[in-house]
Amino acid sequence: MSSVSNKLWSSNDQKQINSKMLEAYLAGILPMSESREVELWLAREGMESDAIDGLVKMPQTDIKASVKKINSQLRNQIRQDKRQRRRNIHLQRWVWLALVVIISLVVLAYFLISIVQK
Repeated sequence: MSSVSNKLWSSNDQKQINSKMLEAYLAGILPMSESREVELWLAREGMESDAIDGLVKMPQTDIKASVKKINSQLRNQIRQDKRQRRRNIHLQRWVWLALVVIISLVVLAYFLISIVQK
């Protein structure tokens, strides 16, 4: 869980829940008052609650490996998305250049045809 974002905020932004608290909660060593705060936060957060429910059922060693794998996959996906955006921008430049060339040729052809007809 340590590679997960260090700060997670509750819906009302009053209490900060961090990855260390979540790790301690999953390990069952978080004090009762803080466990209650984490449980209240999870009750308000749908996706996070489902993720924690899944993590509770996994052995501790599998949790860290799964989190590491998910973070790696997310980083790769973000890199691919950035590359795709760069490709799209690069392709857009070629499209604009092609349009300018085509319009220039059409204008040139119009003037040549009008000169030849006179």
